[in-house]
Amino acid sequence: MSIHQSAAGKFRRRPERKCLILSGNVCLGYQTAWLFERHGWQAHVVHDDGQAYEHMLKENVGVVVADIDAIDLGGLATLTYCRQHDSSITTYAIAPSDDAYRKSLARDLGGCDGFFYLEKGSLKIDFSRGMAARVTNQ
Repeated sequence: MSIHQSAAGKFRRRPERKCLILSGNVCLGYQTAWLFERHGWQAHVVHDDGQAYEHMLKENVGVVVADIDAIDLGGLATLTYCRQHDSSITTYAIAPSDDAYRKSLARDLGGCDGFFYLEKGSLKIDFSRGMAARVTNQ
């Protein structure tokens, strides 16, 4: 919990905003975490779906970002788990912008609220498009 002063001058506790990021690529995970941390979120990066499930059971997360580009990582299954077990969690996916099939699955099965797009031919977040552009410009 963080403490902040309200308009009335009283101090009160504010719940921390927690984000879980599932990424098989360390740099990609930490790029995404950096975007959330810039806006006061506490971001936790994991590298397999088992770690993601364990973290969600221990912590009350508000946002889950899952890499759906790496099929063996279990990102799509993680998004689906969030939708079925706690629909209050906002879900985002990391995906290539030109992969319409996987993006459709993420929306239909995982209730995905938006996408962090990869730069074409790389494993870096494209800050000019999708959710990364929205978060960067806030």
